[in-house]
Amino acid sequence: MTNSQPHHPSARWAQVQDRLSHALAEVGGRPNIPLRSPYDVGELAERIRELNTPRARDTTAADAVFGLFDLDLCPAAEVLYEAAATLRTVADGRHLDRIASLASNPAFGASRSPLLAWLLEHGGHQGLGVVVDQLCDPSVRASGIRYLRQYHPPPEHLVGTIEPFLDDPDAAVRTEAERTVNLLYLAIFAPSLSR
Repeated sequence: MTNSQPHHPSARWAQVQDRLSHALAEVGGRPNIPLRSPYDVGELAERIRELNTPRARDTTAADAVFGLFDLDLCPAAEVLYEAAATLRTVADGRHLDRIASLASNPAFGASRSPLLAWLLEHGGHQGLGVVVDQLCDPSVRASGIRYLRQYHPPPEHLVGTIEPFLDDPDAAVRTEAERTVNLLYLAIFAPSLSR
């Protein structure tokens, strides 16, 4: 499957391709990427999945994958999702600002949802703030609400933030909101009931 984007590799794409090849070599993957452009979706997504391993944490993989988000023309959503999922595995605290910036960019649509999970896992209160801010975007609302269940300890203000989504027109959002609100009530109020 290929994207309908034109196949005109830029100098920036050549740099990204070189970085991806180097990172793949570091983790024992196939280092030669015979791609004409960032729009060879299936092959590029497969190569990015090869970097989605804990072995890639102490390599140049994160920097190589970040480069995909900097291309003049965005790669396909499938490629961006795989890139975000890989960053969830290989990025560390040094990448907080970069992850927050990408997760806040609505141009990446639902592809950025793994970045929201990363922010809750590694970004502390700053990450929580970014995820809550992104709930205004329907493309990541359901996943953002689902990921909020991972944040511990759950802040009480999240109940008031999530409750309005119980009436969202999207059934997936309503389901995630109900599960999240129930968990928040349990986590916040159950300890006081046991006294």
